[in-house]
Amino acid sequence: MLLQSFASGLLVGSVYALIAVGLTLIWGIMELVNFAHGSYLMVSMYICYLCYVLLGFDPLLSMPIAAGVLFFLGILTYRVIISRIMNAPMLFQIFTTFGLQFIINYTVFLIAKPTFRTIQVSYFDGVLNIKGIILDKAMLVAAVVSILGFLFLYLFLHITKTGKGIRATTDNPRAALALGVDIEKMYAYTWGVSLALVGIAGAVLCRIIYTHPTVGDTFSLFAFVAVAFGGFGSIYGALIGGLVIGVVETIAGVYAIPWFKLPAVFAVFIVTLIFRPQGLLGWK
Repeated sequence: MLLQSFASGLLVGSVYALIAVGLTLIWGIMELVNFAHGSYLMVSMYICYLCYVLLGFDPLLSMPIAAGVLFFLGILTYRVIISRIMNAPMLFQIFTTFGLQFIINYTVFLIAKPTFRTIQVSYFDGVLNIKGIILDKAMLVAAVVSILGFLFLYLFLHITKTGKGIRATTDNPRAALALGVDIEKMYAYTWGVSLALVGIAGAVLCRIIYTHPTVGDTFSLFAFVAVAFGGFGSIYGALIGGLVIGVVETIAGVYAIPWFKLPAVFAVFIVTLIFRPQGLLGWK
């Protein structure tokens, strides 16, 4: 039973990690926390739902559409809103992204109503039995897609000119500027890539859970805990943090009682803040 819970937790945690890495990417380059992160996840899920209803697309097919739209929204969000508060006090930045979260959530609430919507697809239904360990096929696909998302991010940051520019800006913005890197463009691309990753996560989640206007809030909370555990600014920390949170949540739900899952996750968050505030791989 423990091995089964651990395996299931890793599958869930991989999706948390993909959501968390976008959050930590923005923090790493700008030292700004995006509290609207989960709201963009919800937008991605609605995009995939609309593609399913209007075009009959499986969310895996509409994933590039969702990622592309979210990439554009990320750049637009930075240009229109975030660029104006970059030099503002942190409290002002926090309230701005909090306000953005409420604007997105309640705009979708007004348009789509509080209806829970689901996508019925036959692909990858059922379970896979691997030596007695039962794995849900849909979650297994979600985990594989999440891992591929991390691989995409790694290749993007280490191979492409834009990715190298983002890394240079993260390490030393002044030195990057002196070398001719367009800092503003790197900031905008960072938001775009961060939300594109959220778009990928939304595409795999809408096949598994209901789509509704506040669905992103819980995932946003788990992503924050994952980033805090792994360390703000650390991509690998976000991966480890997401996996750990997934395992903790699953094991707590199996060996305790279902409603204890969320308190167990936040217990990890509190313990991390007490004993290692910078996180497992975070900066000191």
